[in-house]
Amino acid sequence: MFGGIADDQINGLAGNDLLFGDAGNDLLSGGTGIDTMRGGSGNDFYVVDVEQDQVIEEVDAGIDTVQSSARFTTLLANVENLDLIGNAEALGRGNELNNIINGSVTARNSLFGGGGDDILNGADLADRLFGEAGRNTLNGNGGNDELTGSTDDVMNGGNGDDLYIVKGNPTINEALNAGSDTVRSSNDFTLGANLENLILVDSGVNGTGNELNNSITGNAQNNILTGNAGDDALGARGNLINNFELGLVDLGDFGNDTLDGGIGNDNMAGGVGNDIYIVDSVGDVVIETVSSVADPENGFIFQGGIDTVQSSVNFTLGNLVENLTLTGGAALNGTGNSLNNTITGNGNANVLEGQAGNDSLLGQGGADVMRGGVGNDLLLGGKGKDVLTGGSGADMFVFDIGSSYNQAAIGKDVIKDFAIDLDRIVLDRTTFGNISKSDFAIVADNIDAATSSKLIVYSEATGKLFFNQNGSSAGFGQGGYFATLQGAPSLTANDIAIQA
Repeated sequence: MFGGIADDQINGLAGNDLLFGDAGNDLLSGGTGIDTMRGGSGNDFYVVDVEQDQVIEEVDAGIDTVQSSARFTTLLANVENLDLIGNAEALGRGNELNNIINGSVTARNSLFGGGGDDILNGADLADRLFGEAGRNTLNGNGGNDELTGSTDDVMNGGNGDDLYIVKGNPTINEALNAGSDTVRSSNDFTLGANLENLILVDSGVNGTGNELNNSITGNAQNNILTGNAGDDALGARGNLINNFELGLVDLGDFGNDTLDGGIGNDNMAGGVGNDIYIVDSVGDVVIETVSSVADPENGFIFQGGIDTVQSSVNFTLGNLVENLTLTGGAALNGTGNSLNNTITGNGNANVLEGQAGNDSLLGQGGADVMRGGVGNDLLLGGKGKDVLTGGSGADMFVFDIGSSYNQAAIGKDVIKDFAIDLDRIVLDRTTFGNISKSDFAIVADNIDAATSSKLIVYSEATGKLFFNQNGSSAGFGQGGYFATLQGAPSLTANDIAIQA
């Protein structure tokens, strides 16, 4: 069938038709059968109903459009635009030109841009849009859409809970209250306005949220996850391993992650690896789900890592988290759990409590209160006048200010429960110089301490420990009284330990 130089409408019949539009803006519809349609010059419109239909266009022969009800449609060479119609889920693919591809308004669509700078328009159902090469614009419109693009693309999800799969940093536009949207990024990514969730995949390392309540999920890299404002959930991506003795186990992320919730009450889960949690709200929750899991069938052993909370508020370690460091300048409380915890204070007056386990409590500046609890604990008051209680177990009370002895800095600590032949006083040579156990002496009372030539002097009557810095019987030199053992137990040189 042939048209002329005017704007023709040519309709095929049943069977395999051959339609020629010639010049003009023609409409060619092959009807049933496998048809071949050639529009010629002009802005032609082709109606396609099966994927085997052929549309033939010359170079620079107008702006042409295919309207297709076929399940699979790929624009052939020199055709610019594609409109999908019908009720069946359909796939439409562009070519090397700058295409406009419109999905069906009554079905789910999968739209692929191909080469060129394309515009892909979804409809109101759950569409999938793939920009591919070029500088593309992806418009999801309504529905829960999936948009895949890269740095040069503009992605507009529209209403619905949309998923953006990105490589690089495309422009993502989301309206306020237009659904709960997720970005899945293969590189470092910061959520823009009105985006709720972020999942890092492949080589993505750093994930940063916005002012909303974000969910940010890491991968197997050493992630840094930052929530910023909002009540955020930060976590490692779960890896479910079956056939273990424990059944189905969520091993989480295998990287050493840093999770920072920012402002708000955040939930943070690091998974496997040595993770750091930055806490700045009393409502923050740190979740560690596994310490170690063995797979006897395959011989794998997964260790949960050594995890640390850095907190600028009062904090108690949850299950399976080992260490706590208090930050900032406020007087804070830090409490451990049943593990062997290391709890480190800040420069202010802290209350550090180990609970169960063999804990290390490390003061900094300030008048700290330390309670080791159950277990063989190490208590280091550091600078300031500290009150130390070891609790049950063989405890070590360490005196070390990180520099040579300074009477004002070391303070006058109180040890409330020193147990003879069980606990130890540990003196560090950085602070006390080249001392040994032979430098220890016991005197009857405080007044006798200043007349001893020994370096470490203990008063039986008061339980006070003195440092005789100059080793002279005529005073302490730059030394003096640095600790009191409450109850004045019968201390001997065997209760003293020296560390380099």
